[in-house]
Amino acid sequence: MNPKSLLLLLTFLFSMTGFSLAQEIHTIQGKVIDPTGKISLSMPVVLMEIIMAEKPSVQPVQKTVSDQQGRYQFQIKELKEGAFYRISTVLDEQVLGSNPIRFKQGQTLVQLNLQIPQTLEGIEHFSFEKHVLVFDLMEEGIRVTDIIGLDNRSGGTVDARQTPLTRKLPAEATNINVLDPLKGIEIINNNGELTYKLLLPQGRHQLFVTYDLPTDSSELIFENSFPLGTQELELIVPGKSIQAGFDQISNDITSAEKKFDKEIYVSQKITLRSTQNLVRVKIQGIPLTQNRLLYPAGFLMILLVGGLLWYLKKISGSKVA
Repeated sequence: MNPKSLLLLLTFLFSMTGFSLAQEIHTIQGKVIDPTGKISLSMPVVLMEIIMAEKPSVQPVQKTVSDQQGRYQFQIKELKEGAFYRISTVLDEQVLGSNPIRFKQGQTLVQLNLQIPQTLEGIEHFSFEKHVLVFDLMEEGIRVTDIIGLDNRSGGTVDARQTPLTRKLPAEATNINVLDPLKGIEIINNNGELTYKLLLPQGRHQLFVTYDLPTDSSELIFENSFPLGTQELELIVPGKSIQAGFDQISNDITSAEKKFDKEIYVSQKITLRSTQNLVRVKIQGIPLTQNRLLYPAGFLMILLVGGLLWYLKKISGSKVA
């Protein structure tokens, strides 16, 4: 074989090797295992692709179901640079997923069993860490954003739909609104009595509602309830605005200033006793709006006009006599 032909053959073989490497298949496989340790059949399994870039993306790229041996398998024909993968399944409307998977250099196979966590029933499996009230001054009163922070440390999913959390909002509350709850959170409002039906996986979660507190004076005191066992209660107001504090309590109070998005907020917090589920909150320094200022002025005007009419009538009667 002449040198020219040998060079062409080597070039062809090299290009074919490069082509085969570029088309190398990467595989993720394993078994779906139920909470008792047995294989789980016909479970839907989804391969999610996560790409961290200037515009990050998370999308399902393949779907399958576990076979009669509980096995699943995904084959990735084109491994994108910087891509992560995640295996997930759905159980009782909850998405259960693996940790992110990334192929190392030269690695073509990942063995991963997807363990379905156990489901525990009862609100007692949640730890209520914090209750936060954020106050904003409105034209006709105070807007309150009410946040309950809880933690599921059980190691599995907690189902508290049959034993829901219930609490009452202040009697003065109006315009009650549930803020876009996540899947697994249902909050029902019945004339200010809230029922929280929860089906949540392991980890921290937050429950949001808002309501308004109308006021016609510079001070407002209301009763705030929270789940028994809540560890901390915090009040937050914008700096140089109204003042929020606690009324008639013996708990130690911690005050601080916080900065968020270039705005200063003032915080007061207390550590709660395990037997506490109700605290009186006092709002002070509420400015009187123009509408509120018109009320005493209008009342005074009525008195003046009424007095003037009475005086004119009296004078008129005296002249007739």
